[in-house]
Amino acid sequence: MMLDIPENTRNTLAQLKQLRQSRGMRNKEVADQLGISPSALSKYEEFDRLPKPEMVNKIAEWIAGLDGQPNRVFRKR
Repeated sequence: MMLDIPENTRNTLAQLKQLRQSRGMRNKEVADQLGISPSALSKYEEFDRLPKPEMVNKIAEWIAGLDGQPNRVFRKR
């Protein structure tokens, strides 16, 4: 069942997932920084759970805080 998620929230969550993946960050690492469980983060990223407005603001602040930070992509040797 697809949740009815406001477009601005959906865009923020999609950007979160895209940035996390493009920077090679693990789900747990980002979840810890946001103060939520990795399971909650996964559900947000897959649009299976609607975060509270306060969490959407926290995610937007986290995204804004990434500006200017180098990408951290990990490669297997």
